[in-house]
Amino acid sequence: MKIFNLVILARIILCFNLLLIHYSSICISFQQTPLEQHTQRISSLVISSDNKFIVTGSWDGTAIIWNVNTKDFIKLIGHKEFITDVSISYDNSLIATTSADGTAIIWNAYTGEKLHILRGHYDFVTCAAFSKDGNTLVTGSYDKVAIVWDTATGQIKNKLENHLDAVQKIVISNKHNSIISIADKVAYIWNMQTGLLKYKLESHEKEISDIAISSDERFIVTGSYDKTAKVWDIVPGKLKNTLTGHVYGISTLSISPNDKFIITGSANNIYVWDFKTGEIKYDLRDEGISLVYVLAASSDNNFVITGSFDTALRLWDLNNGRLIDRIYSHKQFITGVAISPDNSFFASCSKDSKLIIYKTL
Repeated sequence: MKIFNLVILARIILCFNLLLIHYSSICISFQQTPLEQHTQRISSLVISSDNKFIVTGSWDGTAIIWNVNTKDFIKLIGHKEFITDVSISYDNSLIATTSADGTAIIWNAYTGEKLHILRGHYDFVTCAAFSKDGNTLVTGSYDKVAIVWDTATGQIKNKLENHLDAVQKIVISNKHNSIISIADKVAYIWNMQTGLLKYKLESHEKEISDIAISSDERFIVTGSYDKTAKVWDIVPGKLKNTLTGHVYGISTLSISPNDKFIITGSANNIYVWDFKTGEIKYDLRDEGISLVYVLAASSDNNFVITGSFDTALRLWDLNNGRLIDRIYSHKQFITGVAISPDNSFFASCSKDSKLIIYKTL
């Protein structure tokens, strides 16, 4: 039985490594499995689209491929500095890692074999994103450049060089053959084949902190420290809506998998917005909540999980906006959270170097 298909959650009981979740008289149990192979902060976490494995990247300079069922792992060793981001190709055959050593590495996701070391940046490499066909990888860097790579050869296809500051995050619209990068207060839309700049999206007054793309790949949402989120039409690169209401800057955001909600996190609350109207549907608050650093929504739109600097994971019901409960499994602040595409498990990671998997029994 899947946790996210249920409606009302009354309380969560943490008992050793067993997580018992009670919906009225219904009891659902999750096996809570802490995995401790990293020696420093885990900086990034991603779950494969087939629900079979998790990849984590750490400040210890390694990435790890974790088998969700057996908990076996493959350690990816090759970077000389801490890892900033990890990404998995759509067909789950390739993994990309980026690092403060100025390189990105493409790995075989099944064997852990190092396929290509990508050299071309001149500063920290911050992020990476695969195209849907897996033939292209795009990386961003503190050197103010995004590079488009051929994943088969490891060669550079294009350099996207007109950023005014460090490239912080990248998403790809395969539908529109576009790469979207963010740097400082601006989002840039590039032609994926030619590398030419198509649109420059300028409306935020402060740095953009996060970006997400809708599942139909028609829209992007940017969140900023100016306290607003903005919805943009990728073609023709026009502002569609501005979401206002946060008292503090937006630190993280997500679009629910079927584009029903936009979810934004800040220093003291989370807003759930109706994607179509831009209206606030829920204002999620909890006493003691601190900066919301990461969040993820379930694919059935029933559930959102947030991770914050107070070390807590918070589970929220998207059917009524209520706090389901708090999970204090980590000893330091949460750096990543992800929900499996089939909603059968979720995972969290932290500065405490632990990955924890919460799986239905």
